Amino acid sequence: MHRGKVHPSLKYFLDSLKNYKIISREEAAKRMIKPEEVLQHNTLQDAWASYKGFVYNLTPYCKFHPGGVGSLTSYFGYDITKVTQGIHAFVNVEMFLSAVIVGTLDGEPLVPK
Repeated sequence: MHRGKVHPSLKYFLDSLKNYKIISREEAAKRMIKPEEVLQHNTLQDAWASYKGFVYNLTPYCKFHPGGVGSLTSYFGYDITKVTQGIHAFVNVEMFLSAVIVGTLDGEPLVPK
């Protein structure tokens, strides 16, 4: 987040996760996920992406993304590290997505062509 302020979408997103099973980063480190498995989760109803070596389930976040879901769909199933750092360099993405971490990427990340 920028300068200690919390974007309203983060608050709404985190509030929406009250019944979501959140795992710790340590638990996620034990679950190895191949890039090919991440790629299988490429729909709005089942959207995963990798970021800096970890895999996240973006599905619950999509409707809260300030840029709209349309700006996310081409990255479902792929690595978002480079594009996110280019567009959201000021955002602490790991903190933002920590609630929806799934596992650790086991292999080279796949990027959209």
